[in-house]
Amino acid sequence: MEFCLLPVLTAAADAGVVVDLHDVFRRFAAQRHALHSRGAAAVEAKRLLNVGSERDLREAIKLVDEHAAAI
Repeated sequence: MEFCLLPVLTAAADAGVVVDLHDVFRRFAAQRHALHSRGAAAVEAKRLLNVGSERDLREAIKLVDEHAAAI
């Protein structure tokens, strides 16, 4: 299950509970890092195969570069 920061803080505020923000942010950062690490392999594969959003990004970068070179 994905750790979402806003619902945790909202629930704590609604309940009037004091939370340790250091702990909340540490957990949030660890969760984000884990999600990013898992997704990095998929992004790298898409980049190597030049498919999907990585292909779109590459084409957009090429277009921007062409426009910048024309200026």
